Amino acid sequence: MLAHLLLLNGIDSIIIERNIQSNLEGRIRACVFEQDTLDLLDRIHFKSTNGQRLHLEGLVYHGIRMQFNGKRFRLPLSKLTDGKAVTIYGQHLLIEDLIADLKLKGLQIYFQVKNVEIERLDSERPMVRFQHPETDYEMHCDFVAGCDGFYGVSRASIPREILTEYERKYPFAWLCISAAVEPSCEELIYSYHQHGFALYNKRSNDLSRFYLQVSTEDSIDDWSDERIWEQLHLRLNITDQHWSIKQGEILDKTIFSVRTFMVKPMQYKQLFLVGDVAHIMSPTGAKGMNMAIADATVLSDALSEWYTKDSNDQIQSYSQKCLHRVWLAQEFAMSMSELFHRNFDLENKNDGFDQQMIFARQRNLAQSEHVQRAFAHMYTGTPS
Repeated sequence: MLAHLLLLNGIDSIIIERNIQSNLEGRIRACVFEQDTLDLLDRIHFKSTNGQRLHLEGLVYHGIRMQFNGKRFRLPLSKLTDGKAVTIYGQHLLIEDLIADLKLKGLQIYFQVKNVEIERLDSERPMVRFQHPETDYEMHCDFVAGCDGFYGVSRASIPREILTEYERKYPFAWLCISAAVEPSCEELIYSYHQHGFALYNKRSNDLSRFYLQVSTEDSIDDWSDERIWEQLHLRLNITDQHWSIKQGEILDKTIFSVRTFMVKPMQYKQLFLVGDVAHIMSPTGAKGMNMAIADATVLSDALSEWYTKDSNDQIQSYSQKCLHRVWLAQEFAMSMSELFHRNFDLENKNDGFDQQMIFARQRNLAQSEHVQRAFAHMYTGTPS
């Protein structure tokens, strides 16, 4: 994404990627695209026909459904935000679209690189070393953007004493299920239940995704198809209406832990951290990819100012500006996680006060239009 934004500003770049292209485009992950993210993607002048796929295949949601212990209500996002909406589209499809377009525009991409090292950050011309596939390369550049994820080399290239890290591990995990089943509902459903969180997500007319809160000690072997459907019915069904989720063949199921991570600063010398390498969020708030793209936007604007106006004001404020937005997104994601998940560990350690506070927040969201409006604005886009 950053490479596209730089091209819009007439700035050339080179991408080095440790994965092979087919792996990047084959990791199926659905994402909630905020309105600002969609508007930004529309600014990119795609040469490939793939660039229109987001609008053709993306599922636009003008509202979402929420339920607390079987009582459901609809949150009219567009009505509450003067027309904003969110779109569900595969992150892997967006990556495929972006790669295809960058290749048509002649940008150089090295896939399947290894032994990446970032050096000479104290100089005016940093250097990146890597192998591809067995040939040694040295790239000399003005700046390095570390978009290589939590386990990449970018953050590790910054002296440890420079960085401050924040991390929280949640006392639950998510079980993600893909099923060949027609839609049970035309909108997302977020459900709080005494047995734990559940989420329904329509992917297409014959594919649905479900998510269940499970124990951090659970494995896939603990979750038979029969148990999955039993819990989905239990957690998603409504007490006062004749409605039930539809069942079908389960195609895939995985369990992953839920945590948050932040690091500051997000820059060191001529190296800038972008996306997951600097921040990870609870998936409940659907903010991760949107925040990564927001980082790329801030960095693109800063580099454009440096090249066109010989000013480093925006470069120097990159970290501060990004962190301001990301902390707001973290607060929203954490608040949503607390609102919809059962924290059994905490409940067993206190007198129930925290749980009663959660119930009060749930009632407030269900009943107050002012609270719903604030929630809808944060859900459809994070303020800068």
